[in-house]
Amino acid sequence: MGWADYFFGAMALDWPQLAAGLSDAERTQQTAAFKFPEREGAKTETFNTARMHLPMIDLAKAAGAPDTEIEEYLQRGPAHPAWAEAAYDISAPSGAAFFEKTRAENPAGTQSIVITNGPHCGFGRPLTQIGDRPLGDATVDWDSKVLAWLDRWLKGNASAPAQPAVEAYMAGANRWATFASVPTPDATTGHVLYLSSGGKANTSTGDGALSLAPPEKAGADTFAYDPANPVISRGGQISGMGTDQEDGAFDQREIEKRPDVLVYTTSPLDADIDVFGFVTVQLTVASDAPDTDFTVKLVDVAPDGTAWNISDTIQRMRYRNGDDKPEFMKVGETYTITPPPMLVANVFGQGHRIRVEVSSSNFPTYARNLNTANDPYTSTEIRVANNQVLHGPTGKASLIILPVAKLSAP
Repeated sequence: MGWADYFFGAMALDWPQLAAGLSDAERTQQTAAFKFPEREGAKTETFNTARMHLPMIDLAKAAGAPDTEIEEYLQRGPAHPAWAEAAYDISAPSGAAFFEKTRAENPAGTQSIVITNGPHCGFGRPLTQIGDRPLGDATVDWDSKVLAWLDRWLKGNASAPAQPAVEAYMAGANRWATFASVPTPDATTGHVLYLSSGGKANTSTGDGALSLAPPEKAGADTFAYDPANPVISRGGQISGMGTDQEDGAFDQREIEKRPDVLVYTTSPLDADIDVFGFVTVQLTVASDAPDTDFTVKLVDVAPDGTAWNISDTIQRMRYRNGDDKPEFMKVGETYTITPPPMLVANVFGQGHRIRVEVSSSNFPTYARNLNTANDPYTSTEIRVANNQVLHGPTGKASLIILPVAKLSAP
């Protein structure tokens, strides 16, 4: 859903449709003679209402947008082979995961990645804040890094500066740091925090907690998710459709007042916790709907209460066993899910608190789940889902695993 306005603004189907069998000279001549029609794109204000339109596949018509391929994209489904994938860039987790794959398959020192706390396509631009959150000077001297890399590997200049395997800008500490890899720890190697509550984790004034030990007794938190009243995204990895959408980190306290947002928070930290790598979440969940979503957001709560969103993820329950293996839920059954990991480069400072939000919508960054077994893109039927997050001793636990690093002295 976050890409829809990009489709409407940059991917209109105005390109010339040339006949087959043309020579290069004929193709060049005809293309040069083509004049793009003058047209007005969809106005951003129209997205505020058009984004709620159903069926979703008619989104362009509702927005008064030019013809694009968005309908074809929506019809493909998540397992279609045509799909492929900065910390606040929706492409960053998949890019970092592919880097780890190539790093492991190639000689040491031949692979390098730079991760900054910037927006989509933000490399090379001055960067002193992301959203409303100050960063210090996170600007990347991208040209120098690229030229040094090319000098070393294409020209064979051994004196060209070598690049570290991983270089990341650590928000919170507001400085660069180097690492050997982008780690994905498990429960034995990561910093594990367990979700717990007395059954009333709804809103930031509820009793949701994050702790180092799993709760001794099983419990659950329940909320009603209504697709007609979704949680509206405030910042994040890529802005969605609407005048209220922007990439980056923003105060989440208004969102955390909603009863359909579960909030779990640590006590104030006694010391800094440096987090770099992939953050994984395990949730034990249930629902009375055949399909729904579970969203997770990692938040850094400053001593003054400002709740900065750090990263987020989502799991559509029909695809919990794989994008090519849709399977609906059954009432009365519980499911353990692991949503896609979140890429994080953040120092949770002393006196700050680590927070996890759980809900079932983060819209329009992610399209709404209509809570039915129908095709979500062609259906207009919606229903309210009563959703649960369960927590308890090992086996029924809901938890988050943080890749804790140790930064060297500045």
